[in-house]
Amino acid sequence: MNRRFSDILRAHETQDDATCGSEEAFEAAVRKEFANAGELLRVAREAGVTVSSVLSRGLPDGFPVLPVRRADRFDIRKHTMSQRPYMHANDFYELICVLRGSCTQSFPDGSALTLTAGQMCLLRPGSVHALMRCCAGDVILKAVIPAPAFPGFFPDGDTVTAFPKAGEQAEYFAVKLLGEHMSGGKCAAEATACWLNLLLIELMRGPGAGGGETEEKLNAYLAAHVRDASLTGFASCVGYSAGYAARTVKEKTGRSFSEALAAYRLRRAAELLETTDMPVDTVAEEAGYSGASGLYKRFCSHYGMTPRAYRKMFE
Repeated sequence: MNRRFSDILRAHETQDDATCGSEEAFEAAVRKEFANAGELLRVAREAGVTVSSVLSRGLPDGFPVLPVRRADRFDIRKHTMSQRPYMHANDFYELICVLRGSCTQSFPDGSALTLTAGQMCLLRPGSVHALMRCCAGDVILKAVIPAPAFPGFFPDGDTVTAFPKAGEQAEYFAVKLLGEHMSGGKCAAEATACWLNLLLIELMRGPGAGGGETEEKLNAYLAAHVRDASLTGFASCVGYSAGYAARTVKEKTGRSFSEALAAYRLRRAAELLETTDMPVDTVAEEAGYSGASGLYKRFCSHYGMTPRAYRKMFE
């Protein structure tokens, strides 16, 4: 799976680079992806500019056409380095998932939204934004979901909804969603729909939603004591009895102290695998595991791959 994930990301970079390098290919892509492609091409030519220059360098001052992207089928792709920011509207839902690095969007009112690793956002049909250029090493996935295919269970909300704590489970679902969509295997469409539903359900539920001050205190404690964390240690740190601390954590975060500790250690190990070249044994120690075997067991259970395979996804 790790090699396939990396191969998919590289293929997307190669495809988009080739499209941006050919005006003919770029115009073909515009005709396919934009609802007002004909008008966009006409006005660009009348202005004496190419559409590729418009969409790679930004709209000229006073350019009278707002590009409107359309979609009649689900797709998910990497946000590639060849893509340049331009203000446009969508006639579909767009889910942006930042697995590594950061992603900034700007909006017509001058505001901006920056997402970092582990964060996601959903843009509803009619949203207008520009997605800033990504950097080498960024892993940003963009899922395009036609309005008729968007699950009805997901609640209505603002035009742009950010999920600042999407959680590692949501990230896992996003990776599986990309892999299944690109597989082309038997029942791939049905499996893709299932992974999409799981991802949206995870975002709708939210990890530790409503934890507030208790969750902040817990995360601060775990960050400082990841190697020797315990319920009694946390209780002493915040001035609670162990029993009261246990009940409060469960009530405010929706999971027990031991579940929160296990999730934190796994997240810490994943961060170290992504951002350092530490040996796996050292990663396990830094994340508070008693040995590498414990990390391997947890990783294989949660991500469906070994720590080494996970690291290769980010090379």
